[in-house]
Amino acid sequence: MITPGRRILLFLAVSIFSLFDAVSLPRLQDIIELEAVIFLDLVDGNPEPLPVSEAKQLLGREAAWLVAGAVYGFAFEYRPGDRARGIEELFILEPLPGEPERERFELPVFTGQDDRLRGRFVYHLADFEERRYHAWYSNIIPEHQGRGKAPLITGYSGKIDAHKDAVREALRGYYRTVSPNKPRLLKGTAAISSMPVTGIDGGDYVSTLRIRIRTESVTGYTDY
Repeated sequence: MITPGRRILLFLAVSIFSLFDAVSLPRLQDIIELEAVIFLDLVDGNPEPLPVSEAKQLLGREAAWLVAGAVYGFAFEYRPGDRARGIEELFILEPLPGEPERERFELPVFTGQDDRLRGRFVYHLADFEERRYHAWYSNIIPEHQGRGKAPLITGYSGKIDAHKDAVREALRGYYRTVSPNKPRLLKGTAAISSMPVTGIDGGDYVSTLRIRIRTESVTGYTDY
């Protein structure tokens, strides 16, 4: 039986045409709470509103993806673009092994308002997940913020793409501050340290989040 514990309050609130600064997750907690919002008439370019049952499933998938990104994290490879060398940017982001257990989510609470559906999700960390989650918060692991985007026309999956693009931008911004020379290839792992604040700007989903970064290797253009 899962007992109540201290809680993490994470907001996934969507604000049309505006974004707010992301707030870092509180430390030393054993429960993660999420609030996610979906606009029923902005999914897949369909003129008909999305059925509520499907909207609930999409919100649940996004919540699980974000919890996994905060607890387990991602492996990344990043190659900054270099016009002078004729090199295109490369970005690969893969989830690290592990995923949230469905039975550790409390029954979500959904509320509707006009053209949107809001879902509240509560996830109880297992003991091993709690240890893994807190390991990301060592003082020696740097943190950086990024702002990404993805086209609305791609559907609700574009919201996840915007989160991934925000991770890319956070990595790009961080390594620009610590690497005086542009690297050829960067490899490492990262985890979400503040849940994204998402919005809509023109024809794009926009996501702002913070990540923790562990660098595994930095290859320069003079390395072989």
